[in-house]
Parts: sequence; structure tokens; C-alpha cells
Amino acid sequence: EQQQVAVPGDQNVGLDRRTEGFSQGERMKTALARALVHDPSHIVLDEPTNGLDVLATRSLREALRRLRDEQGKCIVFSTHIMQEVERLCDRVVVVAAGRTVAEGSAPTLPWQRVWRTAIHRTGAGPCCGPR
Repeated sequence: EQQQVAVPGDQNVGLDRRTEGFSQGERMKTALARALVHDPSHIVLDEPTNGLDVLATRSLREALRRLRDEQGKCIVFSTHIMQEVERLCDRVVVVAAGRTVAEGSAPTLPWQRVWRTAIHRTGAGPCCGPR
């Protein structure tokens, strides 16, 4: 039995063809569809909005909210985009050089201090995820 999968953004990405020649955004949408088609209870995403245009990013954020709030999915993702953290995460863990430098809810974390600590330890920014 075939299932229809709603891919955030462009609905014209064909799941039955190889991804050679796809843009980075099209490859991300295809990978997301492949990950979600089996209706997993836990979803792990690495930089899920990388390569997506503004409309597809907005659509993905809304889809992740629905999966979390309406279907009770556990979603863990890494990102360097603090707007995503603030809009989507109810629990945040900031990792620098393989160590946790801060954790809590997005509104309660002192972001300026956390960011400076992460950069000081590694020269890189933090990665965060919901739930």
C-alpha cells in the first residue's frame, strides 16, 4: 500500500527518483519525507532547515510543532539558528567541545553568556534541540 507524504515546501519533489541533481533544499525535503514516512516515535534531525527557502523553513517549523504537540513525537535536532531554538524547543542543551555548557528552557538560559562560553571553549557555536 502506497502512502502520500507531505513534504514541507515544494510538493513537486519526486520520492521515486534518485536525488542526483537535486538542490540541497530538495535533498533535505526528500530526506525528511523518507524519515517521516514510517511514523517514528522519535525523530533526530541534524540542521533540518539547511538549504531550505524561507517558505519551506516556515512550513517545516510548523510541521515539527504539530508532530510534537499533536502527535507527541520526541524531536531532537541540532542547529546553530537561535530563532529555531526559541520558537521550537522546550528543552535546550548547549554542547561545546563535546561537553554540556548549559541546559534548560530557551527563555531561562542566559544566551549571551552561553554563547561566549561555547565560543571561548571551541571557537564554534552551540547546538541545541527540543525535548
